[in-house]
Amino acid sequence: MSTAIIFLVVVMIATQITGFVYTRGQQQDLIGLRQGTRELRIVQQALVDARGGVEDYLLTNEEGYLQSYLWAVDAIESRRTTALRALDDVTAPQDVARGQRPALVAIDQLENVWREAIALARSGKRDEAQALLIDGNTRQLVVQVRGAVARYLDITNNKGSALEERISNGSSLVMALQATGGVLTLICLIYAFYNGAREARGRREAMNAAIAARRQVETLFEMTDMLQSASGYNDANAVLRATADRLLPDFGGELYIFNNSRDRLDLATSWDLPETVVTQPTVSPNHCWALKRGKPHINRPGNGALHCEHHKDGGTVLEMPMMARGEVFGLLRVHADGADAADRLESVQAIATALGDAMSLALSNIALREKLRNQALRDPLTGLYNRRFMEDTMDRLVHLADRNQSPIAAVMIDLDHFKALNDQHGHAMGDTVLRAAATAITSVLRQSDVACRYGGEELIVILPDCDLDGAEAKAETLRQRIEALSDVHGARITASFGVAAIPETANQAGDLITMADTALYRAKQAGRNRVMSAPRRSGEAPSDDGRGEPDLLKAAE
Repeated sequence: MSTAIIFLVVVMIATQITGFVYTRGQQQDLIGLRQGTRELRIVQQALVDARGGVEDYLLTNEEGYLQSYLWAVDAIESRRTTALRALDDVTAPQDVARGQRPALVAIDQLENVWREAIALARSGKRDEAQALLIDGNTRQLVVQVRGAVARYLDITNNKGSALEERISNGSSLVMALQATGGVLTLICLIYAFYNGAREARGRREAMNAAIAARRQVETLFEMTDMLQSASGYNDANAVLRATADRLLPDFGGELYIFNNSRDRLDLATSWDLPETVVTQPTVSPNHCWALKRGKPHINRPGNGALHCEHHKDGGTVLEMPMMARGEVFGLLRVHADGADAADRLESVQAIATALGDAMSLALSNIALREKLRNQALRDPLTGLYNRRFMEDTMDRLVHLADRNQSPIAAVMIDLDHFKALNDQHGHAMGDTVLRAAATAITSVLRQSDVACRYGGEELIVILPDCDLDGAEAKAETLRQRIEALSDVHGARITASFGVAAIPETANQAGDLITMADTALYRAKQAGRNRVMSAPRRSGEAPSDDGRGEPDLLKAAE
């Protein structure tokens, strides 16, 4: 009997070990499948990014688009001997017979066509580059490779389901053998119960962890999809807060984004902060260890810990630099309180990093869209808004002023003798003077004012909530600023100004521009380097502000 009991114990132990090893091996295979799936999804997206980067570069000639292309090609090449090698195994013989190449061959052809197209574009042969993309069937090749990826993913999903079923069956078999052996002897029963309970807990924890990890991945995919639809920083911040509530429910957070001059980070959004946290409106990049080291850093309480200079509330904070495409866009701070705050932050560092990476890419895309929008709305030489933007803005501001019963003024500006300046000092000097005049103008304007390049050396400034007298005073200040440029550039630089306002001189947007332009013409006829205003409409009396010179100018007209 004792021999039988020992035999049963040995069998049970062997069975348990075998079942554990089998289940563990199946789980490792499942993890390997998931890893391969993720790598191929990266390749799939990289193909789209590479194609988009090349096509955008051919359309705009902006070198910045080649960064996404180079990143995508690096991502593809780094997976050539691993993930991509598996794609050729799913290319059926009948597909090859129909002319479809193995995935690696198709990718090689794509890369060759893209490199030749970029070389042609850089040599000025943009039409030939476009034709090469078409003749090279790049879109069809990308679709073919992505199709191979999709087929491979279908196969791996089926294998994953089979592995999960085998893991479940193996677990059930182990438990059944434990129960059967436990009936035969009390010792075996106690032993089987103890080990079964312990292994069941481990399996439940592993299963719960796997379910939690899968849900986290699904949430991150949802976040990425939502961020792709975000139209601006406010939308992206809302997505980040909602996702953080789901992935990091017991932690607070802050997002800081670099300002335009990249000399500081401004607080963009925050959520669920502990009551002890003192929120900083700005953070200096030179005071942050995470940004200086380029890796996550935990600010721990206590005198012996390394703290960032901006960390002043004494709590525990995980700080992560937000990087995308080789550029830092901001700083993500995750707060925790309690005695085990540091350990809790370390346990969620991986998911917080994934959260930050997704947000970093979104910030990069938003910044790129903002850059393209500014390029479409601004004059490339002066940095001022272009005429199209001025016309759209003028109508909107005039309607707003009419609804609010507030004045609005326009100042037309023309640099005096600008052609002679170009002829005498060269066009480079003329461009420099135009940029300097634009800087002088914007330096004294309010945030609500709009400065535009109207055409050539003509500029226009729209002044919402400003009457005729105020516009005259502003124009005189601008005239003095522009005249002061003469000493800086060693040439005589002056400008003539024409001022008009609603309701004093005009009653609609078209008349406002016309009358300001007419006043500008009169200023030039009167000798240049002066400010002149359009005549007031009948019934519009000038305001008594102690300045008589503008009215004397109108009287002299």
